[in-house]
Amino acid sequence: MRLDSITLHEVALTRSDGGTGEALIVQASHEEHHGWSEIAIGRTPWHGTEFFDSAWLFASTYAIPELIERPPVHPSGTGIRLERLRGHPRTRMALELALWDLYSRTHALPMLDALGGGHQNLTFSAKLKIQDTLQDLEKLADSALNRGASVLHVAIRPGWDIDPLAALRSRFPLVRIVADAHGSFDPSESRILASLDQYGIECLLEPFSPDDTTATTLLAKNADSNIWVRVRNERDLANAPHAHVAGLLIDGDAFGGFRPLLDVATFCLEHGLLGALAPSGATVLSAGHTALLAAATGLDVGPLAHYFGQWGRDIVKPGWKPGKLGLDLPTGSGTGLTVDRPYLQRQTRRTEVITA
Repeated sequence: MRLDSITLHEVALTRSDGGTGEALIVQASHEEHHGWSEIAIGRTPWHGTEFFDSAWLFASTYAIPELIERPPVHPSGTGIRLERLRGHPRTRMALELALWDLYSRTHALPMLDALGGGHQNLTFSAKLKIQDTLQDLEKLADSALNRGASVLHVAIRPGWDIDPLAALRSRFPLVRIVADAHGSFDPSESRILASLDQYGIECLLEPFSPDDTTATTLLAKNADSNIWVRVRNERDLANAPHAHVAGLLIDGDAFGGFRPLLDVATFCLEHGLLGALAPSGATVLSAGHTALLAAATGLDVGPLAHYFGQWGRDIVKPGWKPGKLGLDLPTGSGTGLTVDRPYLQRQTRRTEVITA
């Protein structure tokens, strides 16, 4: 494929509620065509080994020059081009996705077709954070369902567990509910978690610390509800069948490329596991790529509803949003998403263009 330059943008964002955020954006360019992606990491290393400065150094000094000097014939060869380098899977994933987008736009193809095709319409869930009151939670759920979400992805913790699920089940008797514990419970509280079955939850996600596979296994054997766990790396994936869980919420960006994600999807099929991809970036670019990858791999898609309207203004122009019947994938060449380039430039705090 043809590749003239790859540009990194560090962008400042403002939330709808007045808060602030930021994103690290990749722009791959050839003549008038541009492919876009987001490196799904945070500014600091509190939540992972990749962060803005480390990703910038890895990409600008090593990975991007490698791709510029020897562009892959096809985006699927990105991983091979970078195989001499170690680490930074999220940065690798973003670079590859930007090349997929560029390739698709250059050839006037929808990116889903370039990836091999898949479902054009996806069901998706809405993430419901812990609220001050049950009334606030119900209002949030009602709003999410009106925006097209078909699943309520409800955060729980010790002390905020039975009451919110009981309230939501009473208010929405037919809606699918996922209870997400974020590893906040102690194994001694397994009886409380098992009692959540009575509210007809679709699954209980990550009840205990990811390292406590013994407690997870015991609960999976004794609870009526399906137990799911988060998968953030190869070790989590390998451990899942031994824990007797029913499904996996997969951090797709952590696997470093489309081909490894296909391997994850195959692993799920071979072990009888359900699987869903969870976006982990800040912008609608991240949500769009996650939806496309889920459709192309045959996996479900995790919580996406909060990506629509969380920013006062996103770097992606308005247009793609959920409907009453689910989430239709963007149409048009590439991802089908249009980056607001003048706004991106105004919000960029630092940028670097790497050329041949």
